[in-house]
Amino acid sequence: MTFITKWKTCGKLFLLSFILISFFTSSIFAQTAELLYNVESYSMSSGLHSGVTIDGGETFIAFTGVIRGSEAPWLRVYFKDANLGKNSFIIMRSVWDGKEQKLDATSIEQWQNSSAYFNGFQIEIELHVAAFDKDIFFTINELAVGEFYGDDILFFSICGPTDDRISSDQHATSRLMNIGCTSWIIPNGHFVSAGHCLDGSNSTVVEFQVPPSLPGGTPQHPGPEDQYSVDVSTKVFVNGGIGNDWGTFEVFPNSVTGLMPKEAQGAYWPLVQDLGPDSIRITGYGVDSGVDNQTQQTHIGPNAGSSGTTMRYVTDTQGGNSGSPVIDGLTGNAVGVHTHGGCSSSGGNNNGTSTFNSAFWDAVEQGSGGCPVEPASSPNPAHGATGVDINLASIGWVNGFDATEIEVWFDGSMVYSGAPVTSWSVPAPLAYSTTYSWRVNGSDGTCWTNGPTWNFTTEMDPNIALLFMDDFEAGPVNWTITTVSGCPWDIFQASEYTLPPTATGNVMAADADFCGSGGGGSTGDITLIAAIDATLYQTVWVEFDNDWQPIGTADFASLDVSVDGGTTWVNVFTWNDIDIRNTHEIWDVTPTAALSNVLLRFTSIQPAWDWWWAIDNVALYGSDPIPVELTSFAASVSDENVTLNWSTATETNNQGFNVERNAGSGFEKIGFVAGFGTTTETHSYSYNDNSLEVGTYTYRLKQVDYDGTFEYSDVVEVDVLAPDVFALEQNYPNPFNPSTTINFSLAADSKVSLKVFDIL
Repeated sequence: MTFITKWKTCGKLFLLSFILISFFTSSIFAQTAELLYNVESYSMSSGLHSGVTIDGGETFIAFTGVIRGSEAPWLRVYFKDANLGKNSFIIMRSVWDGKEQKLDATSIEQWQNSSAYFNGFQIEIELHVAAFDKDIFFTINELAVGEFYGDDILFFSICGPTDDRISSDQHATSRLMNIGCTSWIIPNGHFVSAGHCLDGSNSTVVEFQVPPSLPGGTPQHPGPEDQYSVDVSTKVFVNGGIGNDWGTFEVFPNSVTGLMPKEAQGAYWPLVQDLGPDSIRITGYGVDSGVDNQTQQTHIGPNAGSSGTTMRYVTDTQGGNSGSPVIDGLTGNAVGVHTHGGCSSSGGNNNGTSTFNSAFWDAVEQGSGGCPVEPASSPNPAHGATGVDINLASIGWVNGFDATEIEVWFDGSMVYSGAPVTSWSVPAPLAYSTTYSWRVNGSDGTCWTNGPTWNFTTEMDPNIALLFMDDFEAGPVNWTITTVSGCPWDIFQASEYTLPPTATGNVMAADADFCGSGGGGSTGDITLIAAIDATLYQTVWVEFDNDWQPIGTADFASLDVSVDGGTTWVNVFTWNDIDIRNTHEIWDVTPTAALSNVLLRFTSIQPAWDWWWAIDNVALYGSDPIPVELTSFAASVSDENVTLNWSTATETNNQGFNVERNAGSGFEKIGFVAGFGTTTETHSYSYNDNSLEVGTYTYRLKQVDYDGTFEYSDVVEVDVLAPDVFALEQNYPNPFNPSTTINFSLAADSKVSLKVFDIL
């Protein structure tokens, strides 16, 4: 028997034929119901923004806009790229229902550079930039645009002449998007679904509290506070047909609430091994007509002779029910996962995989009913956080429900075991630019639940500056391409090569293989158009992701640097016929490039139909900056006034100078003069200290960097002397109204009388 239906997905129209095989007296088929949608190109860019200290360090809204898709029931946004720094974030808000999602640097990565689903076809978007974050931006390149449903042909697996499903509100059962399946929470906080629902790239979002569909059957979505991004790295599944079709996976914390699903929903399905329940309930998100389409519904029917690894039941299901829990109608325990339809109006039964499938049972980590302790959640710092202070005081978390004992593991070692606590003091300082992993396990005294492994990466050494970076997402705009023969250097995709995971999207490659046997190989170079300013740094090095695959001794790859505008070049390395693949290269160029303006040149020599050289994330770093170089500091006296003068030859991150004076009881700050930040030009400064009493004064400068570090100058000393003769000066102004000033000086302390006469 053959059924044919059609739908749109990813902007293309497909015909899908289901060939149904005989089982007992009916046909059997998997029961997914993928959402109908198109993918449309879309262009929006926030531009680059950097934070400043505003209103005590609060964020400010640097960009606002409205994303408008084709008139549609829902949208999902795909970001081409984004940098959200340490504390900046994006707010997205549906114009249709006002539901919001917040994406920071961690959550946007967890959502795989996409958003949650938003109802309606317009989304307001705001970029909030935090103080001190630099070069914050996002770009959008695609939208998933939902389709309105019509009278599509649906596959039915209703057992008998009528559909007896009714609406349900079971909090542990969720809709798995975009594949259109059902998934559910188990005691350890993980999820179960059908293996064929996880076999592919379309199972990426879990939804709870699903609202009614539109009257024509078009699905609607809950707010982002009830949507969770699937951690695709945790998927474990088998798509082996009836009796061997199952899967498990985990999700990331909610990007709005920070909660895990078990914590937010307060529910899960216990699992047991039992083939003999009299009645079987199926609760899930099957297709239907009108507002009930792909919303949660349930039905209970008789067990139809379950055995071995297969559950059989005469319970109504539909497309979209794949992955539903197979529930003992009496106890409410899950005994399997629903996978295949088979019922018809004339008989048959629907089918699932039982918990007696040993691989399934082992994968859900249950034992006799499983450990009820929920995994720890809400890590602080957040999972995946970057730029974390090396003087981090502590890590924090929320313990799982029912935990009476915990273990804390940090950087591979158990650092705490005992009664539940919610933080642990970190032995500071941590290392710069280092990723630390940690987890919290929980026990109720009878069993243990291992918590998820979290990680954070500490800040870059402030002594290190990123002087240049090119990930080639904008193309080869920073480079001059010179081709001697064959294929030129060009933009390719990282997925075509064996590169480190940091290489994504566009890469630059000299790919002789791309041109084929008649292409003449690939010999040529790429040279930076503009020199990189490294004039302030005494240590300089180059980094890049690399895939060099030569074929013979005639193949060469080299990197050269120039500090005279390209007149002469110094070789950094030359590779020959040995594969150097999937590496992140770091090359010190200090002897040539320190304190200079630097050009880079990558050269590939592949004279025949050879392989390739692919590079990405080319960067130049500098460290050991030249400090503020004070070339002079002097003081001069005029009567009771002192003038301080000083000059600098170079400055690096110079916020300015505190002027300090010691009149005999210690130094105190008397003023501040702003610096010029980072500069190699000579700058002169002055400060006046006026109306001083007779005495000896010592001055010094406290030079302060933007990061708070400081350094003192040498001291200078001056004497403010008493006058050696009596003097009486002309008053000023004159004439005057209503006041005037008369200066006089005495050679020695004495009592004086000053009389003023009006001669008019």
